[in-house]
Amino acid sequence: MKRLTSILVISLFISQANAQDVYDDALNAASYAYAHSKKAHESNNVFHTQEYADRAMEAFDKVEMLSNKCGCDEANETAYEAKTNMENSLEQDTYERSRYYAKQARQLGPKILKQLTNCSNITSTL
Repeated sequence: MKRLTSILVISLFISQANAQDVYDDALNAASYAYAHSKKAHESNNVFHTQEYADRAMEAFDKVEMLSNKCGCDEANETAYEAKTNMENSLEQDTYERSRYYAKQARQLGPKILKQLTNCSNITSTL
């Protein structure tokens, strides 16, 4: 009986540690996505804008996947919106249009970070 109790307690700590890893990974991916979206918005030509938009889109996709894994629905939806903006940025043929969508995604970056932090804090207090 004592051994069973020990195994249950250890498994509880391991599952909580794994959940924290998912949040940490999501926060890291969100930081990269935000940094790339800033660079896309600050670029001075369509090629650089789209180069960074592509990187940001991949990072937002990762955030979307990880936030879904950890049950943070708000961040998942916002990451999807930001990823869609970056996809739109890649489809544009002019600098101004591409930059417009990069700006939309950039503005969502801090919002995703805040949502993930709030979600992580709520989960860690439970």
